[in-house]
Amino acid sequence: MEIEKIISTTCRVCGVSRNDIVGSSRKSTCVVARKIIISLTDNLPLGSVCSLLNKSHSVIIHHRKLFESDFKSYHLFSRCYSEVCNRIGIQIHNIT
Repeated sequence: MEIEKIISTTCRVCGVSRNDIVGSSRKSTCVVARKIIISLTDNLPLGSVCSLLNKSHSVIIHHRKLFESDFKSYHLFSRCYSEVCNRIGIQIHNIT
């Protein structure tokens, strides 16, 4: 999957800019956008995602570990994640 497509689609769905994603804002829409991008780039090397989002490796690892629980319990995240996946043509598998 092309990373630029993931980023631009996530920005549109979450209503944030690319600067918001790489910045330090803790607004829920920015955090959700970062979580989505981190989740959808789990096939990329950790260092690449760190550079892309201007975040430390520990932040990326933390978000990757919490994906399943966030998807189940964080409604804004699960709704936006599903919409991004739908728009870019990624099938969501059952989260158990």
